[in-house]
Amino acid sequence: MGCPKGLLELLSDLTEASLHELYGTEEQCWHALFQLRWGHGWSCAQCGHERYATLKCRRVVQCNQCKHQASMTAGTIFENSKIPPLYGFVRSPC
Repeated sequence: MGCPKGLLELLSDLTEASLHELYGTEEQCWHALFQLRWGHGWSCAQCGHERYATLKCRRVVQCNQCKHQASMTAGTIFENSKIPPLYGFVRSPC
């Protein structure tokens, strides 16, 4: 399948320092993952409601109306991975 052309251009301009600036903390990585998944706005897959709560202890988004939960990592390369996104976005200094 490959990467979209625009994404390849964006990634080619990133340095390790800029990666650490953008995704240097776990919270920044989760925010970026949320934007990649639901950047145009979240809506519940079950009822279509647009308001949600983020459950930080489990990293899921929960619909305020029907309580359906959507995993932030489902459908991404981090699905079923025990490695947190921080290590996928930013290479460890070790």
